[in-house]
Amino acid sequence: VGTQMLRSLKQRGISCDVGPTSKVGYATLLWYAKLIRKLSPRIVHLHTPNTELCHFLAGGPWLSKIGVYRTLHNTANPTQWMTLLAYRFNRPIRSIACSDAVAMAARKLVAGDMVTITNGVCFDMPVRDRAISAQYKAMLGWNVDAYHFIQVGRMSGDSAASAHKAHDVTLK
Repeated sequence: VGTQMLRSLKQRGISCDVGPTSKVGYATLLWYAKLIRKLSPRIVHLHTPNTELCHFLAGGPWLSKIGVYRTLHNTANPTQWMTLLAYRFNRPIRSIACSDAVAMAARKLVAGDMVTITNGVCFDMPVRDRAISAQYKAMLGWNVDAYHFIQVGRMSGDSAASAHKAHDVTLK
């Protein structure tokens, strides 16, 4: 986690273990293997290419007893050969794609059970109440008759097509 995220977690009393480096190196692998043996979790959630790689390289018999779930966020799959091996051999119980496009791209990368949870939002449920929505829009000085859309996410990527949160699609 980043510095701000770590600070927020600690302020809310949520324990969080942070590895010695932001990259997957020897020190991080030793730290991860030691932590996994100590905590002996039943489930591990792999959320990024680095967590996939670290889990794979830490190896050992203690990892085979852990249920693995992974979340896939990006349509741009990793390209480093060791990370690709990690995605193939970590063998999750389920992979969770954050959109249909991510699921289609990930099919080239991962095998096994995959579900799509579009941005983690269930759109079957009533998302908002008109009266409360109008009240907040008025309070913010917004047009109460207009539909306002807010997208949250980091603005990164080598190009608009590889940006993590697809702001370019939203703007179009």
